Amino acid sequence: MAHFTIAPAMTETWWFKALCGALLLSAAYLAYRWHINRMSRQMAHRLQERVRVVRVVSGDSGPDGPGLKTVPLPTSLDGEHAGTPQHIDAGSYVIVDHPEAFGDLSRFTLQAFIQPTRVPIRPAPARQVIVGTWAQDRSAGFALMLDETGALAFLHGGTVVSTRVPLTARRWYHVGATVDLVAGNVTLRQTPLADHAPSLEPP
Repeated sequence: MAHFTIAPAMTETWWFKALCGALLLSAAYLAYRWHINRMSRQMAHRLQERVRVVRVVSGDSGPDGPGLKTVPLPTSLDGEHAGTPQHIDAGSYVIVDHPEAFGDLSRFTLQAFIQPTRVPIRPAPARQVIVGTWAQDRSAGFALMLDETGALAFLHGGTVVSTRVPLTARRWYHVGATVDLVAGNVTLRQTPLADHAPSLEPP
């Protein structure tokens, strides 16, 4: 009896399948590197800032105004410069390192000029800190803030003192708190500024 051995087709051999797998992995890697390089080139292009100094002759861009008019002022700053990404969270705020002197304060005054834009916060009312050293994780420090109703308040430890008079949205205020932790007294002031947005609220 004769015996025959039929060799598998090339596409069915293990080495062909391994070669195809290696080619697929190589193609995927090359596509990934191409994508990364493309993104890097785009990012480098975006980080180039074009600088030009101008004098604003008219900034009235309203429908009845003359429109925005500027006059170029040639300076050494003109041209393209390398930019640096600046990640900014929504809202305007400043974080100041906590000096040790704040920990020993017992009598002090906090003041600020503010224009609340979300009074109260909806749909979920929340406190809005203006200035302070309050640390939520340790329930320590103090804060001048707007409470959940939009009224000026002062927080120290677990105690909150509020004027219980909500501020008017989009009106400028001079707010302040005079604090005497030794005597346990807090005086709050929220004064609407008459020279700013009109309101029925008296100064």
